Amino acid sequence: MNFWRCQHVHAIMVSKYESRIMGESKRKRLQAADGQKTGGTRTAARRSMKVARGKSKASKASKTSKAGQKAAYTPPLVSLLPLISRLPRPFQSSGLEPLKQSDLPPIRQTGSWALVNPSVTLWFRNYNTCIVVLILPTLLILLGSLLAPDLTKINNKTLSGVLIATIGFGWLLLNVPVSYYLQLKAIHGERPGVRECYSRGLSYIFRLIGLGAMMTLFVTAGLLLFIIPGIILIRRYILAPFYLMDQDLGIREAMRRSAVDSKPVSMYIWGVLGVSIAIILGSTTLFTQIFPPLGSIIGAFVTSLYVFAPALRYKEVALRENAIESSIDTPASDVSDEG
Repeated sequence: MNFWRCQHVHAIMVSKYESRIMGESKRKRLQAADGQKTGGTRTAARRSMKVARGKSKASKASKTSKAGQKAAYTPPLVSLLPLISRLPRPFQSSGLEPLKQSDLPPIRQTGSWALVNPSVTLWFRNYNTCIVVLILPTLLILLGSLLAPDLTKINNKTLSGVLIATIGFGWLLLNVPVSYYLQLKAIHGERPGVRECYSRGLSYIFRLIGLGAMMTLFVTAGLLLFIIPGIILIRRYILAPFYLMDQDLGIREAMRRSAVDSKPVSMYIWGVLGVSIAIILGSTTLFTQIFPPLGSIIGAFVTSLYVFAPALRYKEVALRENAIESSIDTPASDVSDEG
């Protein structure tokens, strides 16, 4: 009994020992497995954190570089301003010759036919002065020509016609400086009265007589010697009366300014002359054929509607030259200050 009992107790102890050993080994294996799992997750977490930190650093670096690029960016024109400011300016004491007008870009002028509308507007805005200065002398000349159609027949009617036509012609010549003064004031937005036009315009009569004599001499000599130079001289000096009266210049200076300033826009000067001749011939011929008694009067009225066109052309030419001179006379320090 004791033997079997001892064997039974021994078996139980062996089984407990084996179970304890097996349990410890199993627990160790399980702990090892758990350790591997937790270690792997920790390693993965560490790797993901490192990647996230790298990405955040890269994004910060990219933002910083973009901000630096934006701060360092300079538009091309602004970057050229220091170079432009160092360029030599004309009319500066640098030994360079000034720019010539032929070297400057052309500035577009208003078409000659397009000047009809503003000329008509100025005429009706100053209709009372235009009637006295432009229409009445022409009516006296036409009335005298109607009273004295045949000068070979000497009678009271013919003498009256010649007298009236002479008075009208003299009045028309006297109104030349008055007409120029009216045109200049009108293109500057003023509405001068008849008394003002005569009192202020006649103060230039002697200079205008000298200017007219010089222009007639040059043009006649040019036409007699060579036809083309005489025609070119008409273009050169057609604006001289406006320079003389508007800028209060002498005869030679007015002729020089007219010749120099009208050269770059010579085609527009020829355009005004051509349209004036076309209106005179067309209106006089047309209305004389349609209305024989009053055709000359209507033609003279239609012709006078374009009388402000040369003054308008002078204003455009003068504004062009003033803009060019102001741009040329700008010192280099102004350009550098603006830059």
